[in-house]
Amino acid sequence: MGSIVAIPPPPSAAVASPGANVASAAANQNALKPRSLKAILQSIITTVDEVRGRQNELDDVDEMLLEISELKGHLEASNAEFTALREHMTREVTTYKEKKDKELKTFKETKEKELQNFKTSKTNEIDTYKARKDLEVKTFRTTKEQELEAYKATRTKELEDIRASKTKEIEELNQARLKDREEFAASRAQEIEDAVAAARREFTESHQHTEEEMDKLRTERDTAVFTKESLMAAFENRYAQWDIDTRNHARDQARVKQLEEELKNATDTMSKLSSSLTQLTSDHEKCASKDREFANNAKGLSSEVAALMVKSNLKAKEASEYKKQATEYKKRYEKSHSRLGMLTLDTKDIADKFRDLDNSFHDLAWNFFSRELPTPTIKLTDLPGSLWSFPQVQSNSKAAQYLRSALAEALISYKLSTCIFRQFYIPEASHVGFESMRKILEWMDQEHADQAQAIRCQLAIVSDKLPDVAYLPTATATELCNLLQPWLNPDSEAGKSFKEGLTLLMQRAMAIWQQMQRGSQLARAMVDSPEQRWLAAEDARERYSSLTLDENLQKQQAAAMALAGPEFDRPIAVLFPQIHFGNEICFSGHALFQSQACVVAARAERNATTTAAVGFMPRRRTIDASSGQRRPLTSSSNPVPSTGGGIPPGAQLEPTGSAASGVRPARPSSRQAVQSRISGFSHDVMKKLSGFCQKKSNRSSRAHSIANDSGIGTPVQDSTTDDGSLIQNGRLGRLQTRSMTLPITSTAA
Repeated sequence: MGSIVAIPPPPSAAVASPGANVASAAANQNALKPRSLKAILQSIITTVDEVRGRQNELDDVDEMLLEISELKGHLEASNAEFTALREHMTREVTTYKEKKDKELKTFKETKEKELQNFKTSKTNEIDTYKARKDLEVKTFRTTKEQELEAYKATRTKELEDIRASKTKEIEELNQARLKDREEFAASRAQEIEDAVAAARREFTESHQHTEEEMDKLRTERDTAVFTKESLMAAFENRYAQWDIDTRNHARDQARVKQLEEELKNATDTMSKLSSSLTQLTSDHEKCASKDREFANNAKGLSSEVAALMVKSNLKAKEASEYKKQATEYKKRYEKSHSRLGMLTLDTKDIADKFRDLDNSFHDLAWNFFSRELPTPTIKLTDLPGSLWSFPQVQSNSKAAQYLRSALAEALISYKLSTCIFRQFYIPEASHVGFESMRKILEWMDQEHADQAQAIRCQLAIVSDKLPDVAYLPTATATELCNLLQPWLNPDSEAGKSFKEGLTLLMQRAMAIWQQMQRGSQLARAMVDSPEQRWLAAEDARERYSSLTLDENLQKQQAAAMALAGPEFDRPIAVLFPQIHFGNEICFSGHALFQSQACVVAARAERNATTTAAVGFMPRRRTIDASSGQRRPLTSSSNPVPSTGGGIPPGAQLEPTGSAASGVRPARPSSRQAVQSRISGFSHDVMKKLSGFCQKKSNRSSRAHSIANDSGIGTPVQDSTTDDGSLIQNGRLGRLQTRSMTLPITSTAA
């Protein structure tokens, strides 16, 4: 980048004589040299000081006018002295005016020459710099392309020669071996056993010879691998050169910011000069109103004001030049971005696109899953770790239909964030680890964010035409259809229609995301965001809150909405991820919350189903009113089933008559049978719970390994607690058995 030629400051106005002004102007004209921006600012400060000096001179003139007014009364007696004094003042004013006119003319000529020289020098520097850079880029590109083509041709020819020579050697070896076998068979036909032994020995030797040849081929393969590494080293050298160019681009960007600051300072100086000019004009008007006899002095002051206005105009021209320079540097900055392939994105347009995409995914899930199922008891089991605790109601109620649609949206959101909305795409054929590349770019984001985003932009440009990346939306849609297969058969007409619509939406989402990958800032899709990022009042899907509730459920919903703190705003599932562009949230996304109507209704329905399925109340002991002893409280509505050898159906645990008298007859056989059933049932329940928790742990491990292999990131594994609950993603989610009271049932039941 060429050096910046600064405009030298104007010559000082407080000069001794016109001859000195001419000499100073000639010296400045002969000594025009490039100066720094600091010198320019110093010149502006000097000009401000000159304005202040002019204001002091005006104050001195005011004092002189007051003195003359005082002397006027004393000089009225002598008209001759008054006339002489007036002629004397007239001559002084005339001399002062001539001196100022000469200074103004000299200063104007000097500045015009300086401005012309500055324009010429800057134009030459820009043209020279542009031509030099274009020539360097063209020469470098041509040289590297020629080197690469020559190297590829040389290596291709060498490999073909090696392949031809080895093929010829193998054919000759096979012919020699065949000839030896025929001679051996003819000479040893009579001795079959010896011939077989000799043939075996010869086969062993031939096998060893073949192994030696294979070792040679392996050595040649290692040589080819070393050649591949050399090519990678050459690529790293080219990458280092590209990194240097990127740093130069960052330096140009910093220079643009510096010039913008200087332009702002120059604008502030212009405003100060304008205010000073206004003050000087008002002072001039005051002097003219005080004494009309000294109008010539007022004309002299007007000439000074005109000179200051000329200086102000010159400073305005300088500020205009600085603005032009800043505009030029800004154009160069945008041009460098366009060379890197970066796109200038409008955050409002991005938000509108993601809002339309979110509505399209929601409509698709709602149309296909908010309906009655032929078999409503089927549940989705192969869910990601973050959706294990999602409430699934096994019925065809409105709440169950709403939750099925919400779960389909949550699965789509999960696949979008893990497969489509990624920082970059890397095909499997490149053999480059996604996690390794992601960690490198995250490390670069700490202090070299622009370079890291430039690398992401290049990866997005390269991967745009790759078949693996183009097939990604179809593969993601197929995986989602397989996950939703229990609810929607992929081979049916509805399943095919759903898959087709889902594939089109995935392609549309990928097209939007590829544009964001080429933006000037990092684009991220957040699913597991902190609690404060989600607000139930703003981020909830309105359709899932439109379910009509009865009075009791409305009270439960009001109680849930009255809860305070982050627990209330923690979503059950994310229906569409939050989209971040740099430090700004472009689209806040949608989620499902505990306080929404469909969730409240589903919770009540599931609790009612669980209570009806259990149908048992545990035995409690009360105090007998007559004897003061404890006795069991039984209920005829909850009999204990039996298959023989125990309490018969409909029988009570304690007879009412004995209980009334306070005497409890001993029934050891029945009590032991009940206790044995309780013990066996508890053992079976704990065994099933242990197996269920182990299955969940295995699924968590499998999800963790799949996430590592696919480059999604390390999910938070679920774990179990002593009370049979699951801790999922840092949240405590109880099993469905937490609110159940276990009945005492028989083996047949």
